Amino acid sequence: MKKKVILIFILAILIIGIITGINETDYIVQSFINAFNIDVDPILEKQWDIKYLSYEEGITTNIQPVDENNIEINITNTNGGGYRFHSAICNISNADSIEKFEYNPITEVWTSTGNLQHDLLTNYGIPAGWCSETNGYGLILFVSTSQNKLLRLRFPEGEKRIILITGTNSEKVDISYSNIVEINNVAFVKFTANETGRNDTITMVTHASNLN
Repeated sequence: MKKKVILIFILAILIIGIITGINETDYIVQSFINAFNIDVDPILEKQWDIKYLSYEEGITTNIQPVDENNIEINITNTNGGGYRFHSAICNISNADSIEKFEYNPITEVWTSTGNLQHDLLTNYGIPAGWCSETNGYGLILFVSTSQNKLLRLRFPEGEKRIILITGTNSEKVDISYSNIVEINNVAFVKFTANETGRNDTITMVTHASNLN
């Protein structure tokens, strides 16, 4: 019962914060302080959120975080050698510079191939509609291959969000790094607290529209 009361209180604080125009992070922190009666500044726990928006038969895209700035992408083509496909990244926010690394299974070494090229997708034979959120511009991961790919991407520091598209029409994954995870319009805000004596991670829940 106590947990339910705290959750209702937190949700009420979240709604009030949106109405009054309080900064999102400040207002989440204040919610924590009010709910747990602890006068400290909590440290929001940032994490990767990987959501598949659509799938393509014959293409499997497996994405694993390496650390806060790097992810590993393992792309498998089960359609056979005659099937050729592309991959591009739509930079939704704070990922305008992404360094690509390719793995050599013989030497077992990762080698940088430099920063991804940012350009109009149509210049590479990729439909502009793949990155409609960024006016047809994207970062080119690779063009017209039938080979399986094992890649790593290094992102800038801080929060970021991209949409990775692979295939022909197409496997689409929404990838972000922040302190808010959203699933079916429900936002989960996770953070650890400083100097509170708590060992667990505290999660606050609200409707995603409250954090826009």
